[in-house]
Amino acid sequence: MTGQLLKEPKGWSKKKIMQLCNLGRGRVISEEEIKAHTGIYPVYSSQTANKGEMGKIDTYDFEGEYVTWTTDGAYAGTVFYRSGRFNCTNVCGTLKSKDDQLSMKYLSYALSTKAQKHVSYVGNPKLMNNIMAEIELILPDNEKEQSKITEILSTVVEAIDKTEALIQKHQLIKQGLMQDLLTKGVDEKGNIRSEKTRKFKNSPLGRIPEEWEVVELKKIGTIFSGSTPDTNNKEFWGSPIVWITPDDLSKLSERYIYSSLRKITAKGIKHSSAKIIPANSIVVSSRAPIGYIAISKVEFTTNQGCKSIVLKDSFDIEFMFYNLKTSVNQMLNLGTGTTFSEITKSQLEKVLVKIPEPKEQKEISKILNSSDSILQKEEVCKQKLLSLKHGLMEDLLTGKVRVNHLLN
Repeated sequence: MTGQLLKEPKGWSKKKIMQLCNLGRGRVISEEEIKAHTGIYPVYSSQTANKGEMGKIDTYDFEGEYVTWTTDGAYAGTVFYRSGRFNCTNVCGTLKSKDDQLSMKYLSYALSTKAQKHVSYVGNPKLMNNIMAEIELILPDNEKEQSKITEILSTVVEAIDKTEALIQKHQLIKQGLMQDLLTKGVDEKGNIRSEKTRKFKNSPLGRIPEEWEVVELKKIGTIFSGSTPDTNNKEFWGSPIVWITPDDLSKLSERYIYSSLRKITAKGIKHSSAKIIPANSIVVSSRAPIGYIAISKVEFTTNQGCKSIVLKDSFDIEFMFYNLKTSVNQMLNLGTGTTFSEITKSQLEKVLVKIPEPKEQKEISKILNSSDSILQKEEVCKQKLLSLKHGLMEDLLTGKVRVNHLLN
C-alpha cells in the first residue's frame, strides 16, 4: 500500500500514540462563555476554518506544545499542531509528548496522514481517544531528523498559507470591482463613474448610469432548455457531443467549460429535444442548484437541469457572464418547486439585466478578466504547492527519502 513500508528504515521505530503521548480532551466552552470572558487566549473547536479557532477568552487550559484532533462530527480526524497558551472544546482530543525527543510538529504531520483512516463513520463520525491511542506510526529516533523533516514541510506549508492569503485578498478585490463596475461602469477615460460627476438614474435594479438600460434577458439572446436521451439506449451515449449538467458546472474553478463528464451521440440528439448550442454561449444551471454559470468554449448541449443562452452579436459574452453572476438572487427568487427549486425557461427570460453600450461592456469585461487571470494563476500555484507537499510527506514521513545529509 502507498506510504507503507514493510520494514522501518534504519534509525526509525514503530510506535503507538499511547507510547509517545499522554492523551487528553478539551472541555465544554459555550459561545456565551466566550462573549462573557473575551480575552487573548484562543479557543479551538471542531471546525477547520481559521485553523479551528472559534474565539478567545481570558483564561487558558493548556500551555506548551500539543497536537489536537477533532473527535466528533464532519471534521473528525483533522489534526492540528498547537503551541503557547490556548483552550479547546470537548470535541477536541489532545496529545502531549512524554519525551523531549519527540517533535510535536513532526507528530502533527505524521499523524495527519493516518488519523482520518481510523475515523468510524457509523452514525456520527468519530475518532475517540481509545482509538487514537492505538494508531501506529514510524518515526526517526533522532529528534534532529524529525526537526529537519518538519522544517522542510513547514516551508511548503508556509508557502501554501501565503498563497491562500493572496487568493483571499484578490477575491475581495474582485468582489469590489464587480460591485463598482456592474453598477457604475467606466467612463470614456476608463475611470469608474461617480454620481458626483456623472448623471445616474433610478431603475428596477437600483441606481445606474444614465447611458445604461435595464432589459429582460430574452432581449439580449435566445434561451434554450436541455434534455436527456434514453439512458438505457447505448447508441445515444458517447462522443462526440458535450452534454453539460449542473454537476459539471459545480466542478469548475474558472469561467470557461470545455468538456463534460458524459457525452452524447448525434443519434441521442435526434431522439431527444436537446439542441446543439454553438460555442461561446452561456450555460446556467436552472436547478439542483440554480445559479452555476459558465461560458462554453465548445459546441455543446445540456440536460434539463441547465439552460443555454445564445447572445445576439451586439453583446459581449464575457460582460454578460459577470453580469449574470450578479443576477443569481433574482433567479433564486423566480424559481419554484416543492422537491427542489427550479427556474423555467420563461422565468429565466424575465430576469432583468443592466446593459451598457457595447464598447463599455468590453472595457468592463477586460478589467474583470484581468482580475480573474490573477486569481487563476494563484490557484495553479496553490495546487502545485499542495502536490509538492503531498509528495514530500509521502517520501519524508516514511523514510523513503532521508535527510541525514542535511543535519549538519
